[in-house]
Amino acid sequence: MARLEVLRALDTERARFYHFKAFIVTGIGLFGDSYDLFCITPVMTLIGRVYYADEKGLTPGVIPLAMMSTVVGISLLGTVVGQLVFGYLGAWGGGRSTG
Repeated sequence: MARLEVLRALDTERARFYHFKAFIVTGIGLFGDSYDLFCITPVMTLIGRVYYADEKGLTPGVIPLAMMSTVVGISLLGTVVGQLVFGYLGAWGGGRSTG
C-alpha cells in the first residue's frame, strides 16, 4: 500500500527544474547509447571493405560473419554492463533522500 502512496505523490508533484534536467540527461544518454549501437554495423562493413578485400581490389571485401557477430555481441554486452555499473555508481554516489 505504501508504494501506491509514493506513486500518488509523484502524480500530484509539480514539474520543477530538476525534472526537466533529469529528462534532458536521460535523453542525452539514450542518444549516445543508440548512436554507438547503430554505428557498429556500418563501421564493420567499412572494415570489411578495407581489410578483407581481394588481392586485386576489384571486389569489396566482406568481414567474416563470426567476427561481425562477435563484435556486435560484445558491444551489446558492454552496453548492458555499462548501464549496470553507471546505475550502481549513480545510486551510490548521487543518491538523495526524497523525504
